[in-house]
Amino acid sequence: MAQCVLEEKLLVTKSTEKVSRNTKLLNLSREMCAAFRAEWEAATESRKEELSLLDTVRKMVRRRLEGLGAAVDHI
Repeated sequence: MAQCVLEEKLLVTKSTEKVSRNTKLLNLSREMCAAFRAEWEAATESRKEELSLLDTVRKMVRRRLEGLGAAVDHI
């Protein structure tokens, strides 16, 4: 009987350690996901700003070159 109780205590101890380890891993995974999400959102916002800037530059170039085609003589 004492052997059985000892084995059960060992099993409970191992199980408790496993739950603790898995809980730490879960919390770490959640933190990593939050960090990745924040990084993704920042990159997405940056990309939107870049696209907006490119659109502005395109418009400026079109306005600047608008009449240029008519001024070129055909050879």
